[in-house]
Amino acid sequence: MKKSCLLLALSLLIFQCDKNPFSSSEISPENKKIKGTISLENGANPEGTYVWLEQYNISTRADRNGNFTLEIPPSLRGSSANGTFTVYFFMANYMLSSAKVAIRNDTVIYGEEDVTGKGVFRTLRPIAKFLNITTSTIPQRVSRTSAETIIVTTELSAVSDSVTVLVPNSYPNGPLGILFIREIETENIFVFHSLLNYETPDRMLVTITPHLKILTFNFANFPLPVGTYEMIPFLYPSHQELPQGLMESFGEYALQPGIFFLNIPFNREFTIFEVIE
Repeated sequence: MKKSCLLLALSLLIFQCDKNPFSSSEISPENKKIKGTISLENGANPEGTYVWLEQYNISTRADRNGNFTLEIPPSLRGSSANGTFTVYFFMANYMLSSAKVAIRNDTVIYGEEDVTGKGVFRTLRPIAKFLNITTSTIPQRVSRTSAETIIVTTELSAVSDSVTVLVPNSYPNGPLGILFIREIETENIFVFHSLLNYETPDRMLVTITPHLKILTFNFANFPLPVGTYEMIPFLYPSHQELPQGLMESFGEYALQPGIFFLNIPFNREFTIFEVIE
């Protein structure tokens, strides 16, 4: 009888050890992924929204429908991470959003914090926009042998409250300092500098009244091959405090005038610029 009781006690102990002490959910070695769907305010295209997990410094991006999957790797520090961590959802001209995830031994605890028992983030609110960015080009189509002056205008306006925007290599009330020109089909990048040696950024306070930054060039001083292009202004908002490590995750030089800047997700409006024969 004593032997039977001992076996029963051991069986109960083993059964309990297989359970998550923090939740009614089981911890499974397969619990390495978290899925979710993110949306932007007013139905804007959420594609490219950056999903970043602190501590692990891992990331993914949402697809055109806002869906994403974040996979937890083994801890890079040599020991497993345990605790509650924050997942951030970032679009540079939108308010930073976040959710909590519980992790034990590099495994997500389903059913805890903001993750359901099926490993999906509970309904995430649409992310609110704080800065409108619209870039237009006149003319929109030119011949590659054209001598016309091309005028690129970036219009900035705050959605409600004022927004501080930094425009590197520019100066107050002056032209846009740097323009990235991306060929849409090939994704080749051309970079135009209007002020080569000026490094102090123009710090603009943008309100709901549109603020314009204009840059001009022509093919005599900056030729472009035949193609279809998007004009991308080099500027970024300084509107909200971001968690340490988030911006660095885009690259060491993300806020400098190089291609790493293009890793930062923005939701912009723009007109297509075409160069034809």
